[in-house]
Amino acid sequence: MSHFKKAMMVVAGAGGDVQWGARGVMAGGSVTDVMDYVTIQSTGNATDFGDLTVSRSPFDGRASNGSRGLWASSGVIDYVAIGSTGNATDFGDTTESTHGTSGGTNGTRALFAGGEQNVSPFASKKNIDYVAIDTPGNATDFGDLPEDRSGHGALGSTEQDRAIWSDGYGDPRTSYVTISSTGNAADFGDLTRSHYGVSGSSDGSRGVWASGRWSPTNYNTIDYITIATTGDATDFGDLTLARSSAAGTSDGSRGINCGGYTSPPNSNVIDYLTIASTGNSTDFGDITTTRFQTGATSGD
Repeated sequence: MSHFKKAMMVVAGAGGDVQWGARGVMAGGSVTDVMDYVTIQSTGNATDFGDLTVSRSPFDGRASNGSRGLWASSGVIDYVAIGSTGNATDFGDTTESTHGTSGGTNGTRALFAGGEQNVSPFASKKNIDYVAIDTPGNATDFGDLPEDRSGHGALGSTEQDRAIWSDGYGDPRTSYVTISSTGNAADFGDLTRSHYGVSGSSDGSRGVWASGRWSPTNYNTIDYITIATTGDATDFGDLTLARSSAAGTSDGSRGINCGGYTSPPNSNVIDYLTIASTGNSTDFGDITTTRFQTGATSGD
């Protein structure tokens, strides 16, 4: 079994120039097809949404255009209408069949990067794919991450037209691309610690990294960055529960982190925070099942 699976088992966007929505949808994780949802500006437990087309762990391989949500993992891209409920529909395929893919978006284009092959030798990959969120079809090659990665998180910004990835597996580095272009990722800066299983969310100006693990320790760490610049992350505060591979998303103001790996068991906890401020997160409620490596996105 791969190191990624043994040890642990990334921001959503919106339509045209919109990057978020009021509803957060959490899909997959712990090799399940479960999808559930919450209203991000409220608090309370999640409600069942429907099922993915196949059980899998998307982790941060997700994106949105404010109305349509996408999840990519194990070579498959699914989509849903976020404002409704129901089962996901097949969108197309990624260029590589990898799990633990991590996605960023500018609300028009979705990028899916890295991950680990589903078959032996379970090698990590560095490829970046892209799709037009409004147009179902197979992904196209965008470029490469600086190195092979799995266990990494992602966030994105419509305003800055940037996707940013954490490095994963014990490396604090982050890297970024301009989403509307193509090409290889460049160095952005470092997180405050080396860990993997980090989740990402954004308000368009500030990016927040939360959760993480460097075996055998799970962390409650929350960091933040200014997306328009490059540079190292700064401490934001703490999660209510130390864990890794939580699912992060936002409505453009409030960020939530859902589920995660707690060595074991898995968690069903949802935390929330105000991205523009700093401080510790607050309990929101619970997702419908305990799981980790879930992918979360938002829309209306």
